[in-house]
Amino acid sequence: MVEFAGVGNTRQGPTVLLRTLAKSIQSRYAGLMPGPYHPLVEEWKTIAGTVEWSSPPASEDGAIDFNVPLDIGETTVAGLALRGKAYGHLPDMAVTFQLEVGQDGMRTRVPLIRLDWKPRSQWHQNPNKTRISGTHAHPFEANWLEGEQRMRRGNLPWAEKVAEFHAFSEVLDYAKNLFRINDIDLIPIPEWSSTLF
Repeated sequence: MVEFAGVGNTRQGPTVLLRTLAKSIQSRYAGLMPGPYHPLVEEWKTIAGTVEWSSPPASEDGAIDFNVPLDIGETTVAGLALRGKAYGHLPDMAVTFQLEVGQDGMRTRVPLIRLDWKPRSQWHQNPNKTRISGTHAHPFEANWLEGEQRMRRGNLPWAEKVAEFHAFSEVLDYAKNLFRINDIDLIPIPEWSSTLF
């Protein structure tokens, strides 16, 4: 069960809030109770903090990143976050955004949706061996196993091609609807440079 931490004047407990979120999208799933992550994906969210890319790089390969919690309504959802990754020496490419959630009692996080803009790897291969080049998204629906009520193994193995973007602002415009984050434009452009260090 995903826990919710109340913020502001929200008076609902974790179970009541999850049930309320699930009911708001129940009709989309043919009357069935959505799985544990559906409300987190389907509801519109806002950023619950300041987004700052790491500086200096988070790793030796020049990667920079951020991890910011998300609100649904006036409630910050415990463990729900948007993660971003880029490379300081690779302007206008190799940017990843991922919606993810923590699991009770586990250090690893569950990825729900990912967007890869001009990734460093030339190809992504789906489980059926189809290959995708360039910018692509890993949608929730393609990576959710309804019968088992869990995400597929393999870190969102199914992806679909999306149109190429020419600027960081275009990536954010697309990501706004993909992740359902109203104020995603608060994410600043990474501090890119032409050299690794």
